[in-house]
This record gives sequence, structure tokens and C-alpha cells, in this order.
Amino acid sequence: MCIVNYYINPIDSTDCIPTPCNIEYCLTCATASTCYVCKTGFQVTLNGTLCSPSSCTVTNCLICLTPTICGVCSGGYILSGNMMACQLPCNDPYCSTCPTPNSCSMCLPGYQFSSTTGYCVILCLVPYCVDCTSSTTCNTCQTGYQVSTPLNTACNPINTGNCTTTSSLTNCTSCPPDYYLVGTTCYPYICSIDQCIACASTSTCGNCSSITTINGNGTSCTYNCLTIVSNCVTCISNTTCSACAAGYLLNTTTNQCNSVCTIPDCYICLTDGLCQYCDVNYTLTSSGTCDYNCGIPNCISCNSSHSCSACNTNYQLSPDCSSCLLVCSPGFYISTVNGTQTCQLCSLTISSCYLCTLTSNNALTCLACWDMYYVTGDGSCSLCSSTLDNCLLCDSPAKCTQCNGTYVLYTN
Repeated sequence: MCIVNYYINPIDSTDCIPTPCNIEYCLTCATASTCYVCKTGFQVTLNGTLCSPSSCTVTNCLICLTPTICGVCSGGYILSGNMMACQLPCNDPYCSTCPTPNSCSMCLPGYQFSSTTGYCVILCLVPYCVDCTSSTTCNTCQTGYQVSTPLNTACNPINTGNCTTTSSLTNCTSCPPDYYLVGTTCYPYICSIDQCIACASTSTCGNCSSITTINGNGTSCTYNCLTIVSNCVTCISNTTCSACAAGYLLNTTTNQCNSVCTIPDCYICLTDGLCQYCDVNYTLTSSGTCDYNCGIPNCISCNSSHSCSACNTNYQLSPDCSSCLLVCSPGFYISTVNGTQTCQLCSLTISSCYLCTLTSNNALTCLACWDMYYVTGDGSCSLCSSTLDNCLLCDSPAKCTQCNGTYVLYTN
């Protein structure tokens, strides 16, 4: 068997001779019609049948897909994730870019370069920690600090300088209230109280975080926002709630704990029996429940998607329950402008008219005029005195019912 680019000599089967190459500018052929490596300044095409002038700018690329995108790297190199570089393989499994196999210039997301080990290690977010088992859990702290227990989420200072009394410059004989003595060293108390940053003992807190307040006996740190957001149990700041009590849901937009709704078709409840916002296609009623929204203008309660059961004030239900009809008070008439109906005062259109109506041909006519006026034949109003001298009140242009003060009505 021969190595790549060689084949067995048909004349002498014990000898391997180079594969004949019929491709111009090819340095080494895989077969007579397929190139493996082109000469300098040329690159192999994707099907391997040609050596074309190289426009590839990717160093150590064997086959380029575009001038800046590599498809196959030369031997000993691996393709980067964006296919824009051929790089040496990394000995560090958490390194994304290696100038050499044993040096890293960029770690994978979630990792950071350790100058101590020379490798990429887990990105540690715990202050004073030198070895993290996760981003928020510490295994080993810097000199002068110790891992908090039981959660291992902090490095607390080992402070011999906080001795209250000493037997020498470095040996403590007594400690302040939030430290305890072991041998000649003062160690901070470790307690499992949420949001406690300095323990007074293993079961009490001496100092709580900035978003909490210590309770009277020091056994807990109470979130400050609990007095601001009702039914909140956990906070992320002095004013912002992060979790609500059982039976309540957090609305992150309003920063409120809303009662879990038992009202059908209610999206957010103010209380268990009062809805604030209804689901899509439902309308909030005055009693705090949700009715189906049938899409009928001025309908406040629906029987179905096309049937109304109750209308808004000043509207009455049509006989077939398909619409809500505008009803105007006496002295007003229904005016329609651009498809919108409103109630207009009769006297604004017909001067001195008290009561009016629309005729069958949609013409406005007056039915009753103010005192001292009568309805004319064309449905307008005219002064009684304009046709009857010294007449104050009249029923028609020919019948006076009351004269001016210095005149007496003649019965005939």
C-alpha cells in the first residue's frame, strides 16, 4: 500500500511512484484529475479539478469559499467558528483563540484567563475568590479571606486586626461582637440568614444588606420594599418586588402583587372578586367582572358574539338585539355626521324651537316653539306679534291666546 499522492508501480509492484498530475499549477495531485495542493499563488477549487489564482486573504487556508471565508484549512490548523481564520488547535478546551497551542488570547463565554494557571477558568463573580466551582460559588478564597458557609457564595475577611485585646502584635485574646476567637485569631461569625452581611453569632445577624432592615432580635433581615408593595415577600431593591406571597402574581410593569384571579376571563385582578383588566375580546363591567365583547358600539353586556343584552346610557336596544340605538332627550334630535350620531339641540338649528323631529325624508321640522312663537307651515318658528298685532301668546298665526299688558283679548 502506498501513501497519499503515490500509487503502486504497475511494472514493479514493490515500488510506489508519484501520482501523475495533469492539472496546471498543481504541486501535488490526489489523482490524475484531482489536485491536492496547488503551487504558491494558487488555490484548489471546491471540486479539486483546477488551481485558480488565489484571492484568499485567510492565512493557512487550503480552500477558500470567498476571499475572506475559508472552507478547509491547511494541515495542522483548524477552522475558527466564523470561518475567517485558520488557527492552531488549543490545548486549553475552554479557549476560543490560540496564537500557539499552549497560549490563549480569548476564552470561551463564561470563562476568563487565569494568570496563575495559564488556562481559561470559570468566570468568577465572587469577590476575593481565586477558585470558583461556578460563577457564583467559591471553592478557595484569597489569603486573608475564608469561604462563607453553607452556600459558599462569598469570601469573608479573616480579620486579626479586629481584636479587642491582644497578647502580642499578632495574637488576639478577645474579639468584637461579630467575631469569635479560635486560638489567637478572630474569625467572623457565619450565619445562614438571608441578606445578612455581618453575623453577630451563628444564629443572629449584626448588619443586614442595604435593601433590608434587621428585625428586633436579629434573627432575620426584612426587605424594605415589603412596606411599599403589599403581599411582596422578596425584593431586589428598596422599592422593587421580585416575588409575591402565595395567591398573588407579580406585575413587573406596575411593581405590584396582584391577586390570583378566579374571575372568568379576567387578566389582572385588583382583589379576588374584582377585576382590573379583562382578557382580549372581553369588556370590564361596572361590577368588576368580564363580559364578552360582541363588537356592537355602545353595548356594555353581550349574549353572544353578535347579540347585545344591555346598552350604555342614552342608548336603547334594538328589537333584534343587534345594535344600540341613540335616544335623545326632549328638545334634542339625532344628528348624523360622517357616520357618527349625536344629540343636537333643536333651537341650534331652528331658532326658538323647543321640540323638533326628523321627517321621513330626513328633514328637520319643529313641533313646538318657545312662548311668544308659533309653528309655521314650513316647520319653523315665528313671533305671534308678527302676524297678530299686540298679541303676546298664540296657537297659530290666526289665533291669539294672550294679549300684551295694555290690551284685552277679544273672544271672537
